[in-house]
Amino acid sequence: MKTANEDIFHLSKNMNEVQEENQRLYDEILYLQTRSMRFNSLFSGIPDQGQDENTEDVLKSFIKKELEIEDDLPIQVTHRLGPYRPSNQRPRTIVAHFRQLKEKDKIKQAAKKPAGKPFGINYQFPREIAERRNELYPIFREAKKKNQKAFLKVDRLFINGKEYLPESRLYNPHQYQTPMRHQALETDISGRAPSKKRPNPSPGFEDTNRFDALASLPPN
Repeated sequence: MKTANEDIFHLSKNMNEVQEENQRLYDEILYLQTRSMRFNSLFSGIPDQGQDENTEDVLKSFIKKELEIEDDLPIQVTHRLGPYRPSNQRPRTIVAHFRQLKEKDKIKQAAKKPAGKPFGINYQFPREIAERRNELYPIFREAKKKNQKAFLKVDRLFINGKEYLPESRLYNPHQYQTPMRHQALETDISGRAPSKKRPNPSPGFEDTNRFDALASLPPN
């Protein structure tokens, strides 16, 4: 009986070690995906000119006309997300990879100019990070309305110098372990099922989380 209990104990310990290693590898992949998208921006609502369009020319024209940026910003790569279908009523999103972060930030500063128009400009993140940001954004917006010092840094929200963790992360740190996908979404994605509410403790602030490595990136 003792030997059987010892075997169960060691087996359980080995399983925990494997799970921890899988989590570490998962976090590293997610971190690398986020790093690889640092120079990317997503432009939605720009009319789609079909399969033969020169996407870079279309985007540069949009930047000059709608954002009023006359500088010829060097863009390394541009493409539309998904295949072209004439029946699509919504234009495909354009992904643009800029050479330097300051060029992407310049776009961000000018992004307020198309207000009231059917255009959107967002940073590109892996699906999971985009979902986390989408979960945090209502809290961020409410804090801003209360004139609190709040900012989003990748998938982390800080309010008045402390990190805010939503209920879903407090109770289930492994909730986000979904299979990694190469597809990325805008930061305003929707449709994710809400997290299950549980009794005490309520959502609150903590000083650290398991994605400290991602915090080394510049604020987004």
